Amino acid sequence: PASAQVETEMNRGVADAARGSTNELLLALTYREVILNHAKAANVIAHATAELMPSDRLLRFGATTTAEQPLPALREFVSRNPDYAPAYNNLAYNLWQAGDRTGALAAAKRQVELNPSAPNPHDTYAEILEWNGNFPEATLHYQNATELPPRFPEAFAGLAEVEALQGHYDQARAYLNQAIAAAWTPQEKLSYMRQIAATYALEGTRDAPMRLEAVAAEAKAQNNARAL
Repeated sequence: PASAQVETEMNRGVADAARGSTNELLLALTYREVILNHAKAANVIAHATAELMPSDRLLRFGATTTAEQPLPALREFVSRNPDYAPAYNNLAYNLWQAGDRTGALAAAKRQVELNPSAPNPHDTYAEILEWNGNFPEATLHYQNATELPPRFPEAFAGLAEVEALQGHYDQARAYLNQAIAAAWTPQEKLSYMRQIAATYALEGTRDAPMRLEAVAAEAKAQNNARAL
């Protein structure tokens, strides 16, 4: 569940949006319900907002993400908006979860074709390729994601995962250190430090406890009680 602070901030955002248009208020309400994990309420508001602004593809796409059955909603959206790249990102993951590997790969590849200059499409395609066991091509697209703006530290973590899966733990840690250097937030840095500790555990070395101590020290420095 969301913290009291998060709920307070979301309510403040809704209050600010109420000073604007009805559409802005409905959007703010949708985001608040999503953040607070009120899926049914978010779904109702998102669909109402999309109906009010039928020409806004972003809103219609948003309604698919809150649908009770997102895969059929995404398929319908893509059939009507075949050039809307972000939809293929969600479609790829939903198809994979449904067991359709071929469809997931095709959807992820299509997002790259539609938006080749952004890092996230390459990262998504790389992840699906990795899950499918195609490490060389996954590495290529993770590399692409690290080189395209804005910086995308998750792609370094993806490269690390590919190396770790092949038992290349030193290289995995090198990539994770790059992820730490590129991290946007202290919480991201902590996550990558934890992944470094995991590589030592997987490798079976005596360095794992020391690395976990470093993670705990960083969490304490961040006053992040959940990570301790």
